[in-house]
Amino acid sequence: MARMPISLPPSLRPLTNGIAFLRKGKLVGTGIALMRAAAQASRRYALAMANVIIWQTAQAHQAKLYTQDADLRGLPDVVYQAKLATR
Repeated sequence: MARMPISLPPSLRPLTNGIAFLRKGKLVGTGIALMRAAAQASRRYALAMANVIIWQTAQAHQAKLYTQDADLRGLPDVVYQAKLATR
């Protein structure tokens, strides 16, 4: 049975673009070694564990981390872009 294309309202089209972009990524797991590295980085850089887990995961996979989180600015392989001012 062939699937019928669904016509989305214009307000939902950006959502489908975002989902398509995320599908290009790679889902990776964590392990004990990564958690140890994150704990050490958390102490060394005085960062929250959530931030260093994300950063150390990128480091473990030789990936650049693109972020708008100012706490990660200046770390190796982090590409920081400030948030645009909102009204």
